[in-house]
Amino acid sequence: MKKSMLLWAALRFSVLVTTNMMAQAVPDGGLILPGVGIAGLKLGSAPFAFEAVFSKRPGNSNSAPSGTVGEGCPDKVYYWNDLEVHPSKVDAYFKGDEVSPLSVFGPRFSLSNGLMTGETEQRVERAYPHGRNSVLLYSASKVNGGRDVHYWVDKEAGIAFELDWWQNKKQRFVGNIDIFPRGSDYHPEGCTSPPQQWEKLN
Repeated sequence: MKKSMLLWAALRFSVLVTTNMMAQAVPDGGLILPGVGIAGLKLGSAPFAFEAVFSKRPGNSNSAPSGTVGEGCPDKVYYWNDLEVHPSKVDAYFKGDEVSPLSVFGPRFSLSNGLMTGETEQRVERAYPHGRNSVLLYSASKVNGGRDVHYWVDKEAGIAFELDWWQNKKQRFVGNIDIFPRGSDYHPEGCTSPPQQWEKLN
C-alpha cells in the first residue's frame, strides 16, 4: 500500500512541478483545525498572513489567478509546496483579500484525531458521522483514478475530504483536505465552474 501511495502522490505532484511551483520553506507545525485554519493560518486572513506562515524562497512566485471562474468565485490562489522530503502542499483561495477555503495535502498536515491524506473513505465517515457525500461531476482524470471526485463534507465542523478513486485498490482514499467556515456552503476551490457540477448524494 505504501508503494501505491507514493506512486499516487508522485502523479498528483507532477501537476505542480509542471506549473513551475518550487519547494519553499516549511512552516512550524501542521495541525488542521476544522472551520479555523491550518498551521496557524486562519480562514479570513489576508495574503500577507499566508506569506508569513508559508514563507517563499526569494524570487519565487506563489500566487496565480484562481482556476474557478464565475460570480462569487475566488479571484486568486496562493500556493505553498514541499517536494523535497515529504511531498505536501497548501492552496489558499482568496476572495478579495480574505482566504476561504484552505486546501492541504501531504504527510506534513493532520487533524488532531490523526486523519491525514491517504486515509480510507470508511475511516473518514467514522470520524465525521455527521458528514454528507457529494460529487463533483465531470471531474474525472487520470490523476484522481479516472472517476468523478467524491467529497465527504461536514458542514457544521467546517471540513471536507476529497475522496479519489484508486483503481488498483477498488476504493476511495483521501486526497486533499479542505477547511472552510463552519455552517457555510462548501464547494471545491470555493465555487464550481462549468462544465463541472456540484451534486449532493445524501
